[in-house]
Amino acid sequence: MAKLPRLWAPKPWRAVDYNEDAILRCIRKHGYVFADPKLDGMRCHILQLDGRWVATSREGIEIQALRGTLQRNSGVLNANVSMHTVLDCEVLISGINFEKSTGLLRKHVDDVPEMYQDRVEIHVFDAVWKVPDGCMQSDLPLAERQLEMIERLERTDNQSDFVPVHYRRVKCTSVIELNAAYDRFRRNGFEGAVYKDPSMPYRNGKVTGWWKRKPDLTVGGVVVGLRWGDAGKANEGLVVGFEVELEDGSTCVATGLTQEVMHAVTAAPSTYIARAIEVKAMERTAQGNLRHPKFNRWRDTESTKGIEE
Repeated sequence: MAKLPRLWAPKPWRAVDYNEDAILRCIRKHGYVFADPKLDGMRCHILQLDGRWVATSREGIEIQALRGTLQRNSGVLNANVSMHTVLDCEVLISGINFEKSTGLLRKHVDDVPEMYQDRVEIHVFDAVWKVPDGCMQSDLPLAERQLEMIERLERTDNQSDFVPVHYRRVKCTSVIELNAAYDRFRRNGFEGAVYKDPSMPYRNGKVTGWWKRKPDLTVGGVVVGLRWGDAGKANEGLVVGFEVELEDGSTCVATGLTQEVMHAVTAAPSTYIARAIEVKAMERTAQGNLRHPKFNRWRDTESTKGIEE
């Protein structure tokens, strides 16, 4: 499959791990933080490029399978979104799991299969603009920049595939409310919560001001194989993951290796087979599989951190 070109460099804001002390400092300063549900979907950015609406990944590569969805929703976009605005979103196909949903969305086709077309959901959680150097920016604080755009889309919610996160967003003023929001989102089937400083302008990269919170578990296992980087990608020729037989006899592919670990394993790959490993995952699915398994550390040496998101 040919690699699609990079259309632009969005540099989206990515949440850091949950830090209760930092969040409480924000609450003391501003009186509250926002809590959004964390969705188990694919990050996407919707904007106009060369006169047409395009959905791209966080790397700036077109999500071609959403062309049909954007065409069906072009009336809503033309009426509510200016030509310089970028919608920061999470897209998923409801009713199927993360792996199948993202697999369909990553296909190089002009639409998702017909049976899924009415199940595409584009969850809009921010609206910024594209600056001349290509990245996403806004000088407005979150409390202001969400107001007009998200509420506009909210008024068309039942007529389109856009689902504004705004109506699920809650204000938290204490640890009790932080926990209550997280628990409610989890009960309603979301991946977790993202807490946001209401005063900050949009930032680029993985930086503080947005904090993600989701469940996690660790499981032991043994490395039984290696996964190598795809041809044409930045990690081509490097080991990027481990095939692991877990303690319960099930298997998974653990990714999330740091550059240091990737290069060490690539230099002597055979020596890492049969090594004891600890895998960190979000949770187990209903089928018993690990959700988003990542390498955490070696269990046969001193603690070795290996997570890089």
